[in-house]
Amino acid sequence: MPRLQKLIEQYMSRSDVQFLTLNMDENPGLLEPFLKEHQLSFIVLPAYSYVWDTLKVSGIPQNWIVDASGVVRLKGIGYTSTLPSSGQPR
Repeated sequence: MPRLQKLIEQYMSRSDVQFLTLNMDENPGLLEPFLKEHQLSFIVLPAYSYVWDTLKVSGIPQNWIVDASGVVRLKGIGYTSTLPSSGQPR
């Protein structure tokens, strides 16, 4: 999550890049204390039912890069700090 915070800060001045974070906790009341404890300032949407029922997520965390047309260009599951070997989203 700290890497995500840094990435969001790096792109915050760009209007062509948006970050959307979804929380899967059954108890959304746990979210705010967690963000404060870890000094995270990005917006997180409670989305337990949406993530399980609509997205059919099988593992967390998941990171997706979606273009302006809604096409998923890169999807990663788990914790990693690298892009594919080409360095470019697919």
